[in-house]
Amino acid sequence: MNPKRLHQHWQDSLAARLDSIRKLLRQRRPLTATEVHDLRVALRRARLLAGLGAQSIGRSKAKQFREATRARLDLLDPVRDCDVALDWLRGMKASAGLIKRLQLRRDSLWLTTKRRLRMSATQLALDPKAKQGAKKLNRRLTKLLKATADRCQKTVQRGNEVPTPELHELRRVVRRWRYLRELQLRSPAIRRDARLRRLLTVQESLGELQDREVILDRLPKAGRSSELQDLRATLQRELTTTRNVALDRLKLLPARP
Repeated sequence: MNPKRLHQHWQDSLAARLDSIRKLLRQRRPLTATEVHDLRVALRRARLLAGLGAQSIGRSKAKQFREATRARLDLLDPVRDCDVALDWLRGMKASAGLIKRLQLRRDSLWLTTKRRLRMSATQLALDPKAKQGAKKLNRRLTKLLKATADRCQKTVQRGNEVPTPELHELRRVVRRWRYLRELQLRSPAIRRDARLRRLLTVQESLGELQDREVILDRLPKAGRSSELQDLRATLQRELTTTRNVALDRLKLLPARP
């Protein structure tokens, strides 16, 4: 993709993410788990795109937008964590009482979060005629992709010695690599791209590992019921399994961007 087309693709992608953010934040009812996920994805992608194209947006505006979206993502984290835990508990056929306790916690977190999710803080005006910065955008994308791939390979070379907190950080790096790779491709090619499939496989595997830790943290700390003990034991076993799987799948990461 030449620089001019890349710049247009970047602009269209950013505009689409901004539109998704606005639509979701206009909802008056509580967002569902799927909608919270979609909002977080749109915020993350928009944040990355704004940083990548700061030359076209204006560095100060891009910085303000990135700070605002980062703050909104942090606000949504506890809600998302509850959604992950609730989904797992339902799959495990947990008791209605335990699920209700966590659902009430989720509802309370959403009310607190919603009051602080001001849509104005994520506004970003784009000039549809703006074409400046196309070559710089292309150079920055190439440079960032190389740095991301190199960082991943350094982690892979450490093998099974990588501690779990670093695997969580690697998941964010792999996700960024995936988003950047998608920006290089047109829609039909995205579905066929082997490199993207490998990145997605690694990202999902690392995500499953982090989700297990999130769920364990979200289970009620108080109480010694046999149900809680059994659920915690199951989670500990799953943590070990998902970590081993994640470490094995790191070998799928491409050596080059």
